[in-house]
Amino acid sequence: CILSRGLGDVYKRQVLVLDQQFNRNSSVSLVNTNVLREGHFRDANVTAFLFDISDKENKYNIEGYYKMSNVYENSERNYGYTTNLRVGKTHGNIQYDVGYWHANDTYDISDLGFQRRNNYSNFRGDISYRIFEPTERFNSINVSMEVSLNYLSTGEYTGNQFEFRSYFTKKNRFSYGISLETNIGDQYDYYEPRVDGRYFKENGVFDIGPWFSTDFRKKFALEVRTGYSKKFKTDHKYYSLNISPRYRFSDKFSINYSLRFSKHDNEKAYVTDLDDESTIIFGNREFKTITNSISGKLSFNTKSALSLSFRHNWSPVTYDDQFFELNSEGT
Repeated sequence: CILSRGLGDVYKRQVLVLDQQFNRNSSVSLVNTNVLREGHFRDANVTAFLFDISDKENKYNIEGYYKMSNVYENSERNYGYTTNLRVGKTHGNIQYDVGYWHANDTYDISDLGFQRRNNYSNFRGDISYRIFEPTERFNSINVSMEVSLNYLSTGEYTGNQFEFRSYFTKKNRFSYGISLETNIGDQYDYYEPRVDGRYFKENGVFDIGPWFSTDFRKKFALEVRTGYSKKFKTDHKYYSLNISPRYRFSDKFSINYSLRFSKHDNEKAYVTDLDDESTIIFGNREFKTITNSISGKLSFNTKSALSLSFRHNWSPVTYDDQFFELNSEGT
């Protein structure tokens, strides 16, 4: 329980976790977070039940959760929930799983947690091939394919995704791989317009991302990741490059540096809305990001260490001088 004061208000934040492990590789948990503010300000409570169950041979697994949020504000109670169920095979060279994720449009954990978005209903399936014993040329191999179908929690179709990923590590610990991603048919973005019930209809995209890394056991190592994507039948392109050298001065002290550059050309995006949200304005923009970061780690022993990181991020956005109205059919 933490009692804190900020901007003249008193907060009481409580976190409770009950966890029971059993059958060597299985567990069930109950989590509750509670935020109480002094006076008639917003209060919030979130409760979650989680489970992760494997058989005794650890060959098959089922995991999931059910979480519910209750927000009390302006004498009203807003209830939301999210749920997930995933079943998979977790042994052998070929492994697979299928899963379902759902959250309604009122699920809210922002008082004591991080939440990117709610209002989704997604199906996903994954199959992979991997080795557990080194071969003549490779220490490890992992190749996988993933398929997903995405909807709003109310049933509206939003899109699909097909992804291929590969990971190879050779005997000399040189690693490399590639990811390929695409969509089929029109994709419907209900988040970018920022108005309930409106969507932006987009074409599918083709994305490719090769990468490599050298032997991390050596004093100097380098990791490089690249990316390129193109939306079908449009001039929207995306480029990215991430270079990460690292140097290990000793077994206790190391420094990592990372330079990341990415750029969107001719990206269509939200600008503002007019006339009480009935008119939504979009624009064509160039959006680039340059991130520099450096971090160091000093290990005193196996139980304690000191880490320090610095990061600078620059993300300028430039719109064209012509703007567009989003039509009711999403174009």
